[in-house]
Amino acid sequence: MTTLNFDDEDELQDKAESSYPIASAGGAGEINTFHGTTANPSSASVNSSEKQFTVIAAMPSTEKLLNALIRQTEENSVLLRQALAELKELKMQVQSQRKIPFTVKTCGFERELVLKAKEVFVTYGPWLVQGALDKLKERIAVLLGGAEKVDAHHVTSCVSYCKEKYTLWRADIRKKVLNRKLNHLKINEFTAKLYAPFKSKEEDMKNATKTAMLLRKFANENGYFENTSKSDFWDMFVEFANSWNKIGIPNKWTVLMAEDESKFTETLESVKVQQSS
Repeated sequence: MTTLNFDDEDELQDKAESSYPIASAGGAGEINTFHGTTANPSSASVNSSEKQFTVIAAMPSTEKLLNALIRQTEENSVLLRQALAELKELKMQVQSQRKIPFTVKTCGFERELVLKAKEVFVTYGPWLVQGALDKLKERIAVLLGGAEKVDAHHVTSCVSYCKEKYTLWRADIRKKVLNRKLNHLKINEFTAKLYAPFKSKEEDMKNATKTAMLLRKFANENGYFENTSKSDFWDMFVEFANSWNKIGIPNKWTVLMAEDESKFTETLESVKVQQSS
């Protein structure tokens, strides 16, 4: 680290005196005054008046002391500039090493994260099965810079944030599934109502339609249409969906589509007519 040098003033004085001995009675650093007269030769014949003069002579020891102080001040100025540069560099190092706590709100891509969560929610269903979470983790890792560079804690924070969103979205889906004005619509209109807030791509909606049919089948067979306050909706639905996926019926989705279309045939227009009458 840069250090500053401050010589003792008495030491500088002693050095000056040893270099330039003083013969007069005056002390070191004193200024001697010499008095005298001078005459103007050209006018000596005209005017014999004399002019007085005064000469102030600095002692050699005083000049030596001043020179030493100037030199030391210049040296210390250089050292101060070096010290300032070192402090600035140290400050930059500290700032670069400072870690800001990671949150979704401060990470800079909250909007993109929500969009990815919506895609997974629509594509893989509104229940938090392991496969959907794995897909979500993969997409979050890409957003954070890649699976090899990503911090596991950051991924966990993002997944927790998305789970909170899923809870809100699932509550909205459940409300619409059990809404008597909506749950008897044709499957395309019913699906559109369920996923209206997500503004999903057409290819994503294919899976959303399957989920909508499965939700309606589950609610109908387990008495949720008759008792909308019945508990454990999503826990029961996850079990129902897992059992459905294990069924070995050929073309089971085609069969489910035909079953759904035979039971639910209303349209928004027909509902409006019924309400107006």
